[in-house]
Amino acid sequence: MADDLVLLGTAGHLEARIWRDALAQEGIPVLMRPADPLGPAGYAPAMGDVRVYVRSEHERRARWVMGDGIEPAITVPGEEPEAEVAEEERAKAGD
Repeated sequence: MADDLVLLGTAGHLEARIWRDALAQEGIPVLMRPADPLGPAGYAPAMGDVRVYVRSEHERRARWVMGDGIEPAITVPGEEPEAEVAEEERAKAGD
């Protein structure tokens, strides 16, 4: 399983929990791990940065949910990607 995990990003503890909750609402499982398991003092930090991982099969959708500017992997009926809409508008303007 570890081989198919991809790092979605690193965030503070609170922000990482918000990411986790947003992804969970979309049915995307998340693995959260401390960015630095042993802090500078040699012990585990209580509220340090967290690395957020998703399975590679969910990466594209997870990045879309997080607003990384990636088109969704699954097109929802009635919701056309912006690039297609812009292209259709240009085509109509040219007629």
